Amino acid sequence: MTGTGIGGRNLEFVLSIAEALANDGGGGRPATGISMAAASIGTDGIDGSSGVAGAMADSSTMARAALAGLAAPADYLAANNSFAFFAPLDDLVRLGRTHTNVGDLQVIVIHEA
Repeated sequence: MTGTGIGGRNLEFVLSIAEALANDGGGGRPATGISMAAASIGTDGIDGSSGVAGAMADSSTMARAALAGLAAPADYLAANNSFAFFAPLDDLVRLGRTHTNVGDLQVIVIHEA
Protein backbone atom coordinates (compact mmCIF):
# COMPACT_ATOMS: atom_id res chain seq x y z
CA MET A 1 0.00 0.00 0.00
CA THR A 2 1.43 3.32 -1.00
CA GLY A 3 -1.56 5.66 -0.65
CA THR A 4 -2.60 7.49 2.48
CA GLY A 5 -6.32 6.73 2.26
CA ILE A 6 -8.55 4.55 4.41
CA GLY A 7 -9.20 0.96 3.40
CA GLY A 8 -7.88 -2.57 3.38
CA ARG A 9 -7.48 -5.63 1.22
CA ASN A 10 -11.18 -6.59 1.33
CA LEU A 11 -12.40 -3.12 0.35
CA GLU A 12 -9.88 -2.95 -2.48
CA PHE A 13 -10.81 -6.43 -3.68
CA VAL A 14 -14.50 -5.51 -3.92
CA LEU A 15 -13.76 -2.14 -5.53
CA SER A 16 -11.65 -3.93 -8.15
CA ILE A 17 -14.57 -6.25 -8.86
CA ALA A 18 -16.98 -3.32 -9.18
CA GLU A 19 -14.60 -1.65 -11.61
CA ALA A 20 -14.23 -4.85 -13.65
CA LEU A 21 -18.01 -5.33 -13.80
CA ALA A 22 -18.44 -1.82 -15.17
CA ASN A 23 -15.69 -2.28 -17.77
CA ASP A 24 -16.89 -5.69 -18.98
CA GLY A 25 -20.12 -5.38 -20.90
CA GLY A 26 -21.13 -1.94 -19.62
CA GLY A 27 -23.65 -0.99 -16.99
CA GLY A 28 -22.13 -3.38 -14.47
CA ARG A 29 -23.27 -6.42 -16.41
CA PRO A 30 -20.61 -8.83 -17.66
CA ALA A 31 -23.04 -10.29 -20.21
CA THR A 32 -26.65 -9.81 -21.24
CA GLY A 33 -29.04 -11.33 -18.73
CA ILE A 34 -26.42 -11.88 -16.03
CA SER A 35 -26.15 -9.93 -12.79
CA MET A 36 -23.53 -10.33 -10.09
CA ALA A 37 -22.95 -9.48 -6.46
CA ALA A 38 -19.74 -9.78 -4.47
CA ALA A 39 -18.70 -9.28 -0.87
CA SER A 40 -15.40 -9.61 0.93
CA ILE A 41 -15.00 -9.40 4.70
CA GLY A 42 -12.33 -9.96 7.31
CA THR A 43 -13.60 -12.42 9.90
CA ASP A 44 -11.99 -10.35 12.66
CA GLY A 45 -14.37 -7.52 11.75
CA ILE A 46 -11.67 -5.00 10.80
CA ASP A 47 -10.21 -4.53 7.33
CA GLY A 48 -6.95 -2.61 7.30
CA SER A 49 -7.29 0.98 8.50
CA SER A 50 -11.01 1.16 7.70
CA GLY A 51 -12.68 0.12 10.95
CA VAL A 52 -15.17 -1.99 8.96
CA ALA A 53 -15.07 -5.66 8.01
CA GLY A 54 -15.30 -5.15 4.26
CA ALA A 55 -17.66 -4.16 1.48
CA MET A 56 -20.14 -5.45 -1.04
CA ALA A 57 -20.85 -4.54 -4.66
CA ASP A 58 -23.37 -5.60 -7.24
CA SER A 59 -24.44 -4.84 -10.77
CA SER A 60 -25.81 -1.46 -9.63
CA THR A 61 -22.72 -0.22 -7.78
CA MET A 62 -21.12 1.79 -10.57
CA ALA A 63 -24.40 3.39 -11.65
CA ARG A 64 -25.09 4.42 -8.04
CA ALA A 65 -21.52 5.74 -7.74
CA ALA A 66 -22.02 7.89 -10.84
CA LEU A 67 -25.27 9.29 -9.43
CA ALA A 68 -23.45 10.08 -6.18
CA GLY A 69 -20.77 11.97 -8.13
CA LEU A 70 -17.95 9.64 -7.11
CA ALA A 71 -14.68 9.55 -9.03
CA ALA A 72 -13.54 6.50 -11.00
CA PRO A 73 -12.60 3.44 -8.91
CA ALA A 74 -9.03 3.66 -10.22
CA ASP A 75 -8.62 6.99 -8.39
CA TYR A 76 -9.65 5.44 -5.06
CA LEU A 77 -7.50 2.37 -5.65
CA ALA A 78 -4.43 4.47 -6.48
CA ALA A 79 -4.84 6.37 -3.20
CA ASN A 80 -5.69 3.21 -1.22
CA ASN A 81 -8.88 5.04 -0.24
CA SER A 82 -11.57 2.48 -1.06
CA PHE A 83 -13.49 3.33 2.15
CA ALA A 84 -14.31 6.75 0.66
CA PHE A 85 -15.86 5.06 -2.37
CA PHE A 86 -18.13 2.65 -0.48
CA ALA A 87 -19.19 4.87 2.45
CA PRO A 88 -21.53 7.19 0.47
CA LEU A 89 -23.12 4.13 -1.17
CA ASP A 90 -23.78 2.44 2.19
CA ASP A 91 -22.05 -0.67 0.84
CA LEU A 92 -19.72 -1.18 3.79
CA VAL A 93 -20.01 -4.32 5.93
CA ARG A 94 -19.92 -3.27 9.58
CA LEU A 95 -19.47 -6.05 12.13
CA GLY A 96 -17.31 -4.59 14.87
CA ARG A 97 -14.53 -6.66 16.36
CA THR A 98 -15.48 -10.34 16.36
CA HIS A 99 -12.51 -11.59 18.43
CA THR A 100 -11.84 -14.26 15.81
CA ASN A 101 -9.39 -14.25 12.94
CA VAL A 102 -10.14 -17.20 10.72
CA GLY A 103 -9.28 -15.29 7.56
CA ASP A 104 -11.09 -13.41 4.85
CA LEU A 105 -14.36 -14.51 3.32
CA GLN A 106 -15.16 -13.72 -0.31
CA VAL A 107 -18.53 -14.49 -1.85
CA ILE A 108 -19.54 -13.96 -5.47
CA VAL A 109 -23.08 -14.68 -6.63
CA ILE A 110 -23.91 -14.87 -10.33
CA HIS A 111 -27.54 -14.79 -11.43
CA GLU A 112 -28.57 -15.59 -14.95
CA ALA A 113 -31.97 -14.12 -15.76
